[in-house]
Amino acid sequence: MSDATYDQSQQYNNIIRQTTWIVLALVLFTIPLHVAQTIPMLILVAVGALLNLFCYSTWLLQRQWFPEKAITLILQNLFVAAIIIMVGRTDLAYTGLLGIALVSATFWYGIRGMLIMFTMQALLLSTSWMVRPYPELSTSPVRAATLAGGILIILGILLARLTHMQRIDRQTLDALDDRLRIDEARLAALINTFEDAIAIVNSSGKITLANTAFLELTHITGNLSDHDLSEILHLQNKQSSKLNWTDALHSAPQHLTDYRIETSATTDKTVGDLSSPNPHDNNTTLDINISSISLEKQADSYIVRFKDTSAERSLNEQQSSFIAIASHELRTPLAFIEGSLSIALLPQTNLDPKTQEILKKAHDSTLFLSGLLQDLSTLYLAENDAIKVQLQMVDPRSLIEQAMADFTEQAKQKNLVLSSDIETRTPTVLTTQYHILQILRNLISNAIKYTESGSVHIHAEPAENHGVLFSVRDTGKGISQRDQQRLFTRFFQAENYETREQGGTGIGLYLSSELAKRINSRLWCESTLNEGSTFYLAVPPFSQLQRDRAEVVTAGVNNILTQI
Repeated sequence: MSDATYDQSQQYNNIIRQTTWIVLALVLFTIPLHVAQTIPMLILVAVGALLNLFCYSTWLLQRQWFPEKAITLILQNLFVAAIIIMVGRTDLAYTGLLGIALVSATFWYGIRGMLIMFTMQALLLSTSWMVRPYPELSTSPVRAATLAGGILIILGILLARLTHMQRIDRQTLDALDDRLRIDEARLAALINTFEDAIAIVNSSGKITLANTAFLELTHITGNLSDHDLSEILHLQNKQSSKLNWTDALHSAPQHLTDYRIETSATTDKTVGDLSSPNPHDNNTTLDINISSISLEKQADSYIVRFKDTSAERSLNEQQSSFIAIASHELRTPLAFIEGSLSIALLPQTNLDPKTQEILKKAHDSTLFLSGLLQDLSTLYLAENDAIKVQLQMVDPRSLIEQAMADFTEQAKQKNLVLSSDIETRTPTVLTTQYHILQILRNLISNAIKYTESGSVHIHAEPAENHGVLFSVRDTGKGISQRDQQRLFTRFFQAENYETREQGGTGIGLYLSSELAKRINSRLWCESTLNEGSTFYLAVPPFSQLQRDRAEVVTAGVNNILTQI
């Protein structure tokens, strides 16, 4: 029950209790003395007073088994029926007391309650007319007039109080409407300060509010209220799959990336009373955030935010192109420098120790730069989906052995135990060996680099749906929860002295995550400070994206033919 409804109920309960006291006083005043009905009616008034006192009990009113409204209505009717039975007449003004119960039923239950109460009162009056245990009570004209006038006054007071309550309710609603309009104006002013396009839609997908940036995005003039978002904006992703707004809204909260306005939506058109004088920019790339506003555990409306990422993506593309060109152009001179330094470090050159130490550092730095250029080149290819996916049946044991072969000597130099094991029934998977091998090499390299003592263990086991779960576990310093949230972002390195001491580019894990996405795999980390880290790679039985389905079928058929 809302606060407004609760206050209204409390007010009406107070009115009923006060009215009941007036009714009891009126009945008590109009009872003729020295008749057979006097004592029973006095008892009836006393019982009515006691019951009315119960209605002031906070403890009683808070009990769930005490339906105050229903009990009040029943007691009101039974009280009047008992009086009529005692006086033996239905033509006295006592029958007017039934109007109070009729008003109460209408207030609580509407027209349906009024009809039910009227039927109940008709039955009670019929029964009261037939049951006559006492002789008919005659009252003096003064008492009869007092009784009739009192009942009219009671009904007048009741209706006046109800009218007053309704007037207060109307004033409250008007104030709430004014406040709602002010809040809507403030909300509109607020969302208009955002550079991103924002639309607020209801549970049916109709727009209730949109900012200026949204109008500029859609190139539509007019009032967007009560128009379906699905009619206003048609979006599709890179695979030309249309965005289903109904599913997208009902799946909130969620984040959608790389959506563009459909080419078919670029022509001039009119949607209802809206016009689109300018064509849409089909090159605009949008990231979409959908959040739900829930009332009583059910989504009431949604906030849809459109972020134009075209400029950002263009800048990233330019950066990627620069990295690709730079890594390509620097590869040859670095190879020449590395070769020259290797020759200079040969024993027969007879260099003095100091010069040899300097050349050794230069050689190590050259190798680091070569590795950096190789990582940057691979990152460019991965981000631009330029690494060819050559699907084949891959054996996890062979992959782990190849990945470990390059780091056995490095682990020995740090006195680390490099080991592996593969559970039985670990299946082969239809995937690309290059991607998984690169990921495992990055994970093993990082594990050895950031582990000072202990071991590095590589493990493979069956995963869900006949896939393979790889893991690389180390006994290093571990990774904080804060750093884990940014672990797979570009150029991120943990802020601790071990990272600064070991150096690195901060792109190995980002590159691994990009490679994992490309083959529809999942890469994540579990770590506790001072207890080590474990990186997991879940590879599905068929590692492919939408555009690779033909390659998957071809590779699967070739594998079957080979086995035959």
